[in-house]
Amino acid sequence: MKKVLFGLMAAILISTGCGSKKSSGELLQIDLTAKDFASGQVEIADEIESVEYIPLELTDESLIANILDIAVTDEYIFVYSTRQDGVLQFDRKGHFLRRIAKTGNGPGETGQIISFTVDEENRLFCVSEYFSTSFYSFYGEFIKKITSLHPYSYQLSVGPNVMAELGRMYVPLNVPGMFSLGIFNWATDDTIALRPTIGNINLMPLEETSLKGWIYNGSMDGWFCYSEGTDTVWNVNAKTISPAFLVNNGYSASEEKEMRSSKTGNASVDGTYSVFNLFETPRFYFAKCFQSSNESKFFLYRLDKQTGALIREASDIDAMELFKHNRALTGIGIRNETDGGLPIWPFFSYPAKKLMIQVNTAVEIEYLKEKDPKLKEHPVLQKITEESNPLVTIYHLR
Repeated sequence: MKKVLFGLMAAILISTGCGSKKSSGELLQIDLTAKDFASGQVEIADEIESVEYIPLELTDESLIANILDIAVTDEYIFVYSTRQDGVLQFDRKGHFLRRIAKTGNGPGETGQIISFTVDEENRLFCVSEYFSTSFYSFYGEFIKKITSLHPYSYQLSVGPNVMAELGRMYVPLNVPGMFSLGIFNWATDDTIALRPTIGNINLMPLEETSLKGWIYNGSMDGWFCYSEGTDTVWNVNAKTISPAFLVNNGYSASEEKEMRSSKTGNASVDGTYSVFNLFETPRFYFAKCFQSSNESKFFLYRLDKQTGALIREASDIDAMELFKHNRALTGIGIRNETDGGLPIWPFFSYPAKKLMIQVNTAVEIEYLKEKDPKLKEHPVLQKITEESNPLVTIYHLR
């Protein structure tokens, strides 16, 4: 168990008071409900310097359906797929190397993988299960497994030996050991920072409140973390947990209470807007959202960090159709004016490294080719067939 965890939780509950909301004058805000938007289209071309395409090699051992998680380092690509036992490791050219973290009960084997992350400084690949983390070398060698006694949903590396953890979803926040966001040093077993709750606890007591639908992506110095039903996107790095920007999704106090209740699922409130995912570049914040009364229709938002100007446009791709081909809905993205390739929407962005990582399945690419015949002329996309493995696209930012 992490040192000082429970004492620190009590101290923070006292010091933070009853809420975490910031006024829109203090933080930039993506207002999903705004009626007036700046003229123009959501664009990203002037942020991209070059595009790198990596078709993943297809073998009997590396057949991939939907990608559940991915991590990219300077040398390797790690993929967790719905059709494979364990995690697939490729080199940066897309050549298949090995499978690691296979299913089983022996040393180095895993049960249910919920996420993974990479500690690049220590060259460690870290696989998270409920209440445990297994560590492997970049050559697939099992090193050790650490057991945790507190509940989390995801773990994200934020520095050498330092892990950010996102609290377990759908569990009341008053359950012993529960928290919303934490930063822990797994080498020293110390708690660096902790937030017991990230919502407005004036709305209901903690025993009736839970976390819903975590969304996370890389920030300029760590990770953005957002839980459905709240108004704040949090930045988590190796030292602190702090508000990054706000999201106004149109929830009234009673609707937010319904969303945050531990007695309800993750269904959004009818007629309001829900964040599907988000990412950052050096100049902008981007969000992809849908209106709960029409989940086939998605909206793309871009917020200028300097001016606060907000642009929104609706996607012309049917989300329910696309979902059959890629659950990440990457195809609902920003038009690619850099090289005429696939719509741009990263699975993960790493703006500090000036990288964005996108994944498209082969059947999704074929679907998009039919929707936009110009894609058939793209030299890389021409080689993709429905039998291919997914395509990893790396956007190098300016």
